[in-house]
Amino acid sequence: MKQRKPLARSMVPIPKKRLKPRRKPFPDAKDKREPVVVRVLEDGREIVNMLTAAGREIYRSRKRKAWEAQGGLCAICGRYVSWEECEADHIRPRSLRRDDRQDNIQAVHHLCNAAKGSQQNYSPKGMEG
Repeated sequence: MKQRKPLARSMVPIPKKRLKPRRKPFPDAKDKREPVVVRVLEDGREIVNMLTAAGREIYRSRKRKAWEAQGGLCAICGRYVSWEECEADHIRPRSLRRDDRQDNIQAVHHLCNAAKGSQQNYSPKGMEG
């Protein structure tokens, strides 16, 4: 058998610190908590959890209701927008005060939404009245 050469001092492995054993987050099925899908704040605002399938479905249904209420027309430019091209836009931007209630969502084109950005009172160029 070959003998191993002793490791140089710089090559000696550094022992890892022993961490406390991880506690299982949900040891029993009773303790397992389901994620919150819609959180309602004290002032009435709603925040939809888009990380859950149920949250994405609620958001999609709110977008569909806005699109149908607008008759398939973009809320910014007024032209027809198909359901596939439609995006949900927040009238009061999320960056100012996050609110996912139905009355704060409108259906718009992707380019109209990108042009609007986080502005609240937006009117496209050439359409100022």
